[in-house]
Amino acid sequence: MRLSGPAWDAAVHDSGLLLIACLLGGLIGWQREAEGRAAGLRTHVLVCLGSCLITCVSFGMGDPGRIAAQIVTGIGFLGAGVILRRGVSVRGLTTAATIWVVAGIGIAVGASTRFALLAAFATVLVLLTLTLARRLESVVGKNRRTETLLVTVPRRTGAVGQMLEALTKAGADVVGFDSDDPEAGGELRTVQVQLRLRQDVTRAALSQILSESLPQAHFAWEEAEQA
Repeated sequence: MRLSGPAWDAAVHDSGLLLIACLLGGLIGWQREAEGRAAGLRTHVLVCLGSCLITCVSFGMGDPGRIAAQIVTGIGFLGAGVILRRGVSVRGLTTAATIWVVAGIGIAVGASTRFALLAAFATVLVLLTLTLARRLESVVGKNRRTETLLVTVPRRTGAVGQMLEALTKAGADVVGFDSDDPEAGGELRTVQVQLRLRQDVTRAALSQILSESLPQAHFAWEEAEQA
């Protein structure tokens, strides 16, 4: 077999694109790994590499649009797998978004060398977003504090909804919610509510409002972990 000619040159070129995809996906994956996310270095490298490989093959088959478009659909299912929901609290959206963006970076690298430069710039923007945006969010939310309220309410229809409505009217943002099994036995139900409060909203004021709305409920405050 002769290792020369246009086919060999194209293979070497595409191999270089795969290496670039691994590098760019690895940079983003390293950042997610450092944050302790479930989808870390290996996941992002493989997503970027796979997207690049499929794109390269699709261009070689003469139907790049149809085949590459399936990557976006497939990545949607993968991203949904890293999203966790507990009550009204949702985690993993940022990681799911980075997986989606990494797939796009892989497609861009596989499309052409010109788009590979665009993918490199996109990687820089992703890293800046993941690092600097968190600091900006901290500055914006510095006038709010996060606390956890444990509530024991009667196990009757509408009690939890009435409690959440009262908290919202009092100026509290409900950012997390969890409770025991609503089908469990017993007359009482324990609910854990994570709240984000303005500095002028006090525990005493909220407790009074809740006591008026649910006189049979019992309330206990705990310090919540910062997001």
